[in-house]
Amino acid sequence: MYKKSSRRRTQKLLYISWSIATQLNVKGGESVADFDINATLYPIIQGVVELMPSFLDLILAVVPVIIVMSVVGFIIKFWDQIVRMMQF
Repeated sequence: MYKKSSRRRTQKLLYISWSIATQLNVKGGESVADFDINATLYPIIQGVVELMPSFLDLILAVVPVIIVMSVVGFIIKFWDQIVRMMQF
């Protein structure tokens, strides 16, 4: 039983390391010195930076609407409480 779980763990670790190496475009014979991290991470960072203005536009469009809805909801609730207090 111990060997089976150890073997399964080893297989999982190999699969994880293989998938990471595949994602980073590292070939089996390459050394760490041949690996250029800037060429690998630059497109990912560039994609995230290109998405930021879209997220910022979304936030700037939604936040004022949420604030207005909150103020209107507060006013309606406030007047509702006043009207309830005036009823006999």
